[in-house]
Amino acid sequence: MNKINTVLHGIRSEHLELINNSQDEPVIILPGMLGSPINYAPLALMLASFHVLIVSRRSAGHYSEMINDFSLQSQIDEVIEVLDHLGMRQVSLIAHSMAVPIAIGVASHAKSMVSRMVLIDYPAEYKQLSDSWLKNAIVNRPEIDSTILQLIKRDSADHSAWQELSTLRIPILVACGSESLFVKEAQLIRYNQVLPFAEFFIYSGSSHEPWINSDNFLPNLNKFLSGRGSDPNDQRNLS
Repeated sequence: MNKINTVLHGIRSEHLELINNSQDEPVIILPGMLGSPINYAPLALMLASFHVLIVSRRSAGHYSEMINDFSLQSQIDEVIEVLDHLGMRQVSLIAHSMAVPIAIGVASHAKSMVSRMVLIDYPAEYKQLSDSWLKNAIVNRPEIDSTILQLIKRDSADHSAWQELSTLRIPILVACGSESLFVKEAQLIRYNQVLPFAEFFIYSGSSHEPWINSDNFLPNLNKFLSGRGSDPNDQRNLS
């Protein structure tokens, strides 16, 4: 995979890109909270038939300068600016974990940019982060400046993206692990209500990263990204 740098507003960030001769539109992976592009390289390599870009998010701390705004809107704007800067006018968007509400915001604010979207194992909600989240993050992610972690917590706030999601008129795939700690029955019911025509897969035995131990995840994802989704009459699947 190749490293690609962007400089926006005087701040440099580093992304990972997998390039091939695919005629399909680029596939953009948005890492979850604190997720680094390198953490998602295995998922990108599974999609080697596509042009894949893993966007470096400010929440991972991989920026050349200190950033003072970690609000949800700033994160949405950041993704749109990066894609626009790189000339990616139409993309497929894959969002994992707390990147799900960010992806929904991108698709809502830049409707012509996102042609299809994959939401992996998180509800259409952004959360106010707790003191215990901060303590655990400082202990478990020592490579990230604690000041950044404090700013992320400071700027976090509860936000529902369910209404925004319901207005989108693009193909959407929702993928969750049956052992997920983040998507419970209530959220599954809400997804079914909000997205009656979405493709929906629950991967038996999988948890927060269903691409790791599910044989069906990749075939389903490839089919969706290639525009060959499931029969609309059979879009609630247990894999």
